Amino acid sequence: MQAKTFDVIERRKSIIFFKLGKLWVFKQFFDNRVIYNALLDYYSKDLYRFEFKSIGARNNALKLLERNGFDYDLVEDLAAVEEAVGLGAKIVEGEVAL
Repeated sequence: MQAKTFDVIERRKSIIFFKLGKLWVFKQFFDNRVIYNALLDYYSKDLYRFEFKSIGARNNALKLLERNGFDYDLVEDLAAVEEAVGLGAKIVEGEVAL
């Protein structure tokens, strides 16, 4: 007798990139040191986020993340904050450092 098998689609983590002025930023904890080390040059230890000053750097990060099982969303319009809150994001009061 053969056991039943199921096709399982691996659930991918999603990262939201926000455009803040001229920067693209995201916050994410990586338990995979290889990914973290590849993005380390873009990490702001003071603000606990990854910051990309150019589209090229951002696009390279997107390719790296996609190859490693991450999906992403790009948010340019901050009216999308309402949607992010609806998906579980929390609004933090304070100034944004650019």
